[in-house]
Amino acid sequence: MLNLIKKDFCVQKKTFLLAVFYSAFVFVAFHTMRQAAYIMGSLAIAYLFIMNANYADDKNRSEILINSLPIDRKKIVAAKYLAALVFTVIGILFTGVTGAIFKTAVEGAGLALSFRFINGFDMVSTFMSVGLLISLYYPLYFKFGYNFARKINAVLFMLIFFLTGFLVGVVKAKDDSQVVGYITDLLQNTYLWMTLSTGAVVALVLTSLAVSVKLYMNKEF
Repeated sequence: MLNLIKKDFCVQKKTFLLAVFYSAFVFVAFHTMRQAAYIMGSLAIAYLFIMNANYADDKNRSEILINSLPIDRKKIVAAKYLAALVFTVIGILFTGVTGAIFKTAVEGAGLALSFRFINGFDMVSTFMSVGLLISLYYPLYFKFGYNFARKINAVLFMLIFFLTGFLVGVVKAKDDSQVVGYITDLLQNTYLWMTLSTGAVVALVLTSLAVSVKLYMNKEF
């Protein structure tokens, strides 16, 4: 399984360069949503790695070769989910380092801008966002293939990406309306929100993994 994960890294040289660019771009382009920048940036970078790895598999028809080898299909599926988690860590590292550089540079220059270091809330929220994304994406990928799934995943990514910014913005804006006020109260109880959300996303990922395995076991090449 480790070799399957390594395979997804061998085609990612350009993606690493894109990650460097995007980790800086997100702090500039979304300067009005700086509180959500770490989550949005890390999610976007993880998305780039996931999609580029699967694009390479589709372009090189790697699945046919892999399935000709004595490798359990369950491991092939599990490797994709584990690789997504590794890509998430990479996204967090890139945005975390870039954010720290921005904060240090801005404070050193005495500019009237506010940047902060990455925190635990950002990291957990990123893992949950990526978990939600792959839970919906991979069953489609293993059932219908890359071309169909990437279109759906692009829509899912945009929804999750901007929803993250909206929810963090809600907490900061403290809107007085009943519905938004309820969401604000829930999100401000960080421990409760993280516990409930993490449990729900973990359950969703495990369910998605089981569905993907079943679909892939019955797939013909």
